[in-house]
Amino acid sequence: MPPKRKNPEAKTEDAAEAGKKVASPKVDPMGPLSDMAMKLRIHSVKMCEASKSGHPTTCSSIAEIMAALFFDPSGMTYDPLHPENMMNDRLVLSKGHAAPILCKL
Repeated sequence: MPPKRKNPEAKTEDAAEAGKKVASPKVDPMGPLSDMAMKLRIHSVKMCEASKSGHPTTCSSIAEIMAALFFDPSGMTYDPLHPENMMNDRLVLSKGHAAPILCKL
C-alpha cells in the first residue's frame, strides 16, 4: 500500500514535475451572470406554466444573452425609470416566442 500524502497539492506538483498536463479547476467565466441566467430561466418556465402559454425552452435558450445584456456593466444601458430617455439602448427581440423572458427583466 502506498504511503498517504500529507500535502493535498503534492499530487498536482508531482504531475507537473513529470511533465503531465494537470487539469485546472473549472471556473465559470460569467460568474454571477450564470446565476442570473438561471433565475431568468426558472422565472420564465414558471410564468409559462402559470399562464398555460408560451415557449419555456425558447426563453431558456436566450437566458445567458439577456443576463449579459441587462446585468453586465458592459451590456445595455437602460434606465427603467425613464424609458423615454433617448440615451437608452434599444433591444429588438425578433425571437418572439421568447418574449416572456422580457417580463422578468
